[in-house]
Amino acid sequence: MKYIFPIFLIGILFANCGDDDDISANEQEIIDRYIASNSLMPESTSSGLLYVIDEVGTGNQPTGDQVVAINVKEFLLNGDLIFDSGVRPFISQLSGLFPGLRESVGLLQKGGKGTFIVPSALAFGTSGSGGIPPNSPLLFEIELIDVQPDLLTYETLLFEEYLAANNLTAQTTASGLQYVVEEPGSGGNPTAGSLVQVNYKGYFLDGEVFDQTNGTPLTISLGSVIPGWTEGIPLFQKGGKGVLLIPSNLAYGANGSGSIRANTPILFDIELVDFN
Repeated sequence: MKYIFPIFLIGILFANCGDDDDISANEQEIIDRYIASNSLMPESTSSGLLYVIDEVGTGNQPTGDQVVAINVKEFLLNGDLIFDSGVRPFISQLSGLFPGLRESVGLLQKGGKGTFIVPSALAFGTSGSGGIPPNSPLLFEIELIDVQPDLLTYETLLFEEYLAANNLTAQTTASGLQYVVEEPGSGGNPTAGSLVQVNYKGYFLDGEVFDQTNGTPLTISLGSVIPGWTEGIPLFQKGGKGVLLIPSNLAYGANGSGSIRANTPILFDIELVDFN
């Protein structure tokens, strides 16, 4: 039941600057060997990024602070997998990605796919990061799923698709929180500081459940949970049931928490059992 609390973690694809502008002879040898063994004929940019575009895609290339949704796999050049976005795209402002990944995504158009070799100076440099050793060039396989002007626009479109697919009609608050009242309940509404008893199920837009109560309501103060709950639960009266569609800025934001990645909108089925 940890996912209603405001806990934050940091991902490994966000902005980080390499601290050595010169590629070493050893690193260049690693890159050259990888290119030769995989029969690649990459193009290069002025920064030293190498790339092969597999599918061009359509539309404009992302720029500036636009929000991008990407399917991405990140490898060391020895084949070790560092990160795989899996079944849900990785979401970020383009400007929030580290330099080599930012430049790579910026070479694609929506629907485009490519392979990118990023020198360590455009990644994690002489320091490394997590499972990435110092002075390690990286390989990315990237598909650009979508480009939107900002995060709320992107997430609103996702909510619209979800509501249409599930024949639901939601109301929207000034913050961007959306909610569906299935049973309004009776007996008044809690406040943002109330102690509430709630049955809930938290899940992603594809239906995968990440947290839920199992027959025993959770008792908790609305002053100690994510903003989407603090605002959303008081929209129901005692006995009320419904769905909260929570934008990422009202959930776990740009850092995420546990299995909830950065910039991920989430949903909750909720039942307000009681409050005081």
